[in-house]
Amino acid sequence: MKTKQKQHDNYGVDVRLLRSMAEELRLPLLQIARQAELANMGTVDGQPNIRVIEATSEAAIRLVDSYLFSTQVLLGQQSLPLEPTSVTATMYDTSQYLHKLAKIYDCDIDVAVRGKCGLVMANAKGLQAALTSLAYAFIGSSMRSGKQRIVLTAMRQGQGIRAGVMTNASIEKTTLSKARMLYGKAHQPASSVTHKSGAGIYVADALFKSMESELQVVQQKSRSGLMATMLPSYQTALFN
Repeated sequence: MKTKQKQHDNYGVDVRLLRSMAEELRLPLLQIARQAELANMGTVDGQPNIRVIEATSEAAIRLVDSYLFSTQVLLGQQSLPLEPTSVTATMYDTSQYLHKLAKIYDCDIDVAVRGKCGLVMANAKGLQAALTSLAYAFIGSSMRSGKQRIVLTAMRQGQGIRAGVMTNASIEKTTLSKARMLYGKAHQPASSVTHKSGAGIYVADALFKSMESELQVVQQKSRSGLMATMLPSYQTALFN
């Protein structure tokens, strides 16, 4: 009975996330369609921007891949065994994936690793999918003033290591809890974080939970963001 109930709950999560994903993908598909329309017009001033097509399509595909991966995990079709994983290497790989998209939105994307973070107990594929989805949700969000800056960040926090995405936009402490409550009920449940549907945040949230962690709002002097705390691996602990 409990197994059936869990499956029912997971399918409910799956449907809400699918709706959010559909809304999230609408904009990049419209951008690609617009560029195709310009190409068909064949005018000098209406040449398609290949960079826009390439970056938006790549980002959309990665978000879909992350969504499919997270639903497989939620439905028990894919496991996320925890193993020593380099959070630094994962963040640099993620920043490379998102560089083209960030450039189109005139957004800076950087990596900041504070202190000796070493290896964390996570799933390499799950961690990369979570960070990619999370950063995607932030890219292009409206700024009240100045240029948007997104920083994939890792730092020591007590006995653990925090990893996630920080930005120069303001995020309130209650933003994430409110977004979780509105998940599947509002068009933009995380409107204070992103102008998109927030699918990337929900994908990341689900993946971090599957890796025995959880997203939290983190606030610093001039930045705020969403981060999860993971345990350092035993190998790392031996040398610290």
